[in-house]
Amino acid sequence: MILPTGSEWDEFGRLVMAVGLVAMLAYLVPGMMSLSPHWARRMQTAAIVLLCVALTLAAVATVAWFIR
Repeated sequence: MILPTGSEWDEFGRLVMAVGLVAMLAYLVPGMMSLSPHWARRMQTAAIVLLCVALTLAAVATVAWFIR
């Protein structure tokens, strides 16, 4: 198994942070805008899914870090 080098870890960390930031914004924006409850709920559900993706990526990176 080939593990990423230092700069690749930095890029991966930026990806995880970007996905997390998009998820937080997608969760907060419907409250600041006057969206219908239907679209606000959909947007917040998508935000929760994105947050789960970011957490999964962070967990994979942590496990890979411990393996190396």
